[in-house]
Amino acid sequence: MKTFAAILMGCLFVYNSMVACKAGSVTDIKFVIEGVYILDEWTINGQTFRPPAVEGRFVILNGNIVTVLIDNNQELKKSYTTLYGIYSLTPDYFAYKYDTRMTFIQTPDNSSVLRTLPWEGMREFTIKQRGNSVQLQFGDKAAFAFDPAGLTYSEAGKVLRVWRRAKSE
Repeated sequence: MKTFAAILMGCLFVYNSMVACKAGSVTDIKFVIEGVYILDEWTINGQTFRPPAVEGRFVILNGNIVTVLIDNNQELKKSYTTLYGIYSLTPDYFAYKYDTRMTFIQTPDNSSVLRTLPWEGMREFTIKQRGNSVQLQFGDKAAFAFDPAGLTYSEAGKVLRVWRRAKSE
């Protein structure tokens, strides 16, 4: 354990910015990223919404990933999405995929269900860790930024969702 701490401290000392540090352990990374998150903000078509107009949960725990998103921001069109999948984690990368998607869209005249996955296969992210923060980067396409307070999800450099970490009562 002393060796790991020395290597980690060395990585942090040598680099004064966020860097990928191969010495980081999966346990340390899991400690930062795993948990239950509550949606605080969701940007849709350039407009930011907050509860109760939108609601959501994001769970990442024990190799499982679950996303629930509820969009109530339009009076005449509501959507309810659940995504279930898996993730894998090494000291060098994080990868996840969804196996199941159910999106219910409700309008005054119709209800429909979408089951198409948002993408096929695993999305592989590089890991950058500094102290109690972890950034997962999928090229310039998507990023997760985790810290003790919560996480931010971005696509193409634009923040789409801001989540706070759920705390025990």
